[in-house]
Amino acid sequence: MTATSHPAPTPQRTIKPFTVGIIVLALSAPLITAFLDGYFDRWFDYNGSVLAGLTSFWLIVALVVWLSRLDTPPAASDARRSWWQTFNFKRPKLRESLIVLIIAFVTLGLANVAFVILARTVLPTEIKVSRAVSLPLPLVILAFLTGAIAEEILYRGYALERLHAMTGNWWLSGIVTGAIFAGFHFPAYPLAHIFGYILPSTIVLTLIYIWKRNLTYTVMFHAVLNLPILLGALLLPLLSPK
Repeated sequence: MTATSHPAPTPQRTIKPFTVGIIVLALSAPLITAFLDGYFDRWFDYNGSVLAGLTSFWLIVALVVWLSRLDTPPAASDARRSWWQTFNFKRPKLRESLIVLIIAFVTLGLANVAFVILARTVLPTEIKVSRAVSLPLPLVILAFLTGAIAEEILYRGYALERLHAMTGNWWLSGIVTGAIFAGFHFPAYPLAHIFGYILPSTIVLTLIYIWKRNLTYTVMFHAVLNLPILLGALLLPLLSPK
């Protein structure tokens, strides 16, 4: 008598309303912050408004982190996992880190070239220095960290990961989170910047996360993309006439 082999059972995927609610909260963080900015602009000057907006964004991140622990309590064998491990912050490997950094700088260069080409051809746009570089340096650093870390926690660390857990489809999950991430940049940036810089960078960011499921790598990548603003803030005082 020969043994009969049975295919491995397909894991059952469930959609929990509580999880969906946290995903919506994570994906809509820029929208919530933009709504609050309308009030911050009335109450504070420009620098104060920026600080309040960044603070509110981090509060949303903290709320998502806390709610995620209620959503999926760690198993007994997993009880010692820290929140950053839950969000797939893992120790980077040297070779993979170098690959990510090379890809990041190449993407940064090509995306800027694409932006300039679009701005001078099909999507005419005035190319000017971002207002962010004129902020006080502590605020620029906070904005830099917010983009590189807070946005990655919300979009890749939580929303993309949970959508994949519910759908079993990386590409669908990546398209949904990537489209929303890029879409929330529309009010603040011209179309040439969106299609030449934001959209291509978002695609590469999503692919890097799917490749290794390590949020440390997407944080590194995102930090490189935001590096021009930080460097601009550091160099502007040296280049400005006294």
